Amino acid sequence: EFFNELIPLVKNIVDVITWHDYPLGPGYGNPNLQAHIMDPTFHQKFLAQAQNASAMVRQLSGEQRTEIWMGETGGCYNSGHNTTSNAFIDSFWYLQVMAGFAANGHSGFCRQSFIGGNYELVDKETHVPNPDYYSLAIFNRLV
Repeated sequence: EFFNELIPLVKNIVDVITWHDYPLGPGYGNPNLQAHIMDPTFHQKFLAQAQNASAMVRQLSGEQRTEIWMGETGGCYNSGHNTTSNAFIDSFWYLQVMAGFAANGHSGFCRQSFIGGNYELVDKETHVPNPDYYSLAIFNRLV
């Protein structure tokens, strides 16, 4: 309902509508975190939200064609989970949702943090890129 009222009012003055979500749930105290990362069917709910958001913005912005971006995500909230959201396993989730969002009309996909938290792309202490950094680099070259 909020977007149904907002987008017609701002479609001539904004270029992008963003939204954010952390579909994997909390980084800590989540016994299903790794299972959710590795389960492509679990990601379908998040990708369905992307499809719905894109369709809504497209419909409500009319000929103006306002872009839609995932403005903030990191998979799991509360700074992610050390050795999970900053490790190779997270790339399975990250690559699937970046591709799914692109396929569903999103023209931008922003990670929560370049440096900081356990979902950072670059380790805050060593400055060594985490695996998702390389996933993002490959994705940007191929898509």
